[in-house]
Amino acid sequence: HRGLLKSAQKDPEAAAADFTRAIELDPRNALAWTERGRARVLLADLPGALADFDRAIAAGSKLTTPYYERARLRFVQGNRDAALADLDKLIQLSPRYARAYLLRSEVRRANGDEPGADADRTRALALDPKVESRP
Repeated sequence: HRGLLKSAQKDPEAAAADFTRAIELDPRNALAWTERGRARVLLADLPGALADFDRAIAAGSKLTTPYYERARLRFVQGNRDAALADLDKLIQLSPRYARAYLLRSEVRRANGDEPGADADRTRALALDPKVESRP
């Protein structure tokens, strides 16, 4: 898909436009909603990105990425409870998603839950010893 190429080329405006066209052709395309949301984050359109992640999840796809991206965005925006809810759901859907445990560790630490944060970080590293060095 051209949008993925534009994303890889660090052209979020063009990527967002391509994903918008894909969404117009197939409004239930969860991948297009997710990737447009990622592009919108890079464009600092955080409300638009959040709406896109919501739509990706509502599309009923088995994609787990929109949960992760929405959790990340919610955490950055200070909505830690919603971020935790997304991460809990993501881990329920994909219990081997190391990055989800690592992000949940950060959210828990921000909430003052040190034991929970440590347990999640340990689980993330057990699943993927290099998870902390991955983008």
